[in-house]
Amino acid sequence: MLGDSPDTSKALRMLLRVDAVKRSGSGGRHDPYVYTVHFYSSLLNLSLIF
Repeated sequence: MLGDSPDTSKALRMLLRVDAVKRSGSGGRHDPYVYTVHFYSSLLNLSLIF
C-alpha cells in the first residue's frame, strides 16, 4: 500500500486516463479503491489499495 499524497493521486489519475490501470470500489472506508495494473503479461499483476 502506498501513501496517499498529491503526487500519488496525480500519477494514478494520469494512469487512469491512459487506461494503464483500472479502478474498482467506491472509495469509501469499507470499499476502498483498488487499482490494478497489468504489465507485459497476465502473469504479473499489481494491486494498490487506498
